[in-house]
Amino acid sequence: MSKKTRRARVIVASARRPVRLTVDDRYVYFASEADGAVRRVPKRGGRTEVLAKGQRDQEHLAIDGTYVYWATRTAAGEH
Repeated sequence: MSKKTRRARVIVASARRPVRLTVDDRYVYFASEADGAVRRVPKRGGRTEVLAKGQRDQEHLAIDGTYVYWATRTAAGEH
């Protein structure tokens, strides 16, 4: 949502089933349940960057200013 206009704006139209959203000063980070990828896109919109593929059943997504962290479930349901 734009702070100026208070209107929601689509920044990634092609994301399929995005989950686990988090943001920093420049990017929106998210995981996709559809294909197991972890991605980021500039907050103003633009090209989506794939950070990791094949990350099925993502649970948590966090950033610390340098790295992006996430957890996935094992076949036994463990993290």
